[in-house]
Amino acid sequence: SAVFVLTLSKMYPSGITQSVAEQKGTFVDVKGYGHQMGGKTRPNFFCSVTIVVTVIDASWTPTHTNYRQKDIQQ
Repeated sequence: SAVFVLTLSKMYPSGITQSVAEQKGTFVDVKGYGHQMGGKTRPNFFCSVTIVVTVIDASWTPTHTNYRQKDIQQ
């Protein structure tokens, strides 16, 4: 098995800020899902997860990728 680790500068090239208004870069917005269930109380969480998955997928070319469903929101 292997472990894939990104550096902070690769994952967050503009730095890290918690302020959504100050964030820079590419964003992934999945219409209809980010504001349901847990998204009602954490509206930016789903967007953050999709960005992380997109960055990881764009950073390498695996022959196989396995994403497992843990609960209905994932």
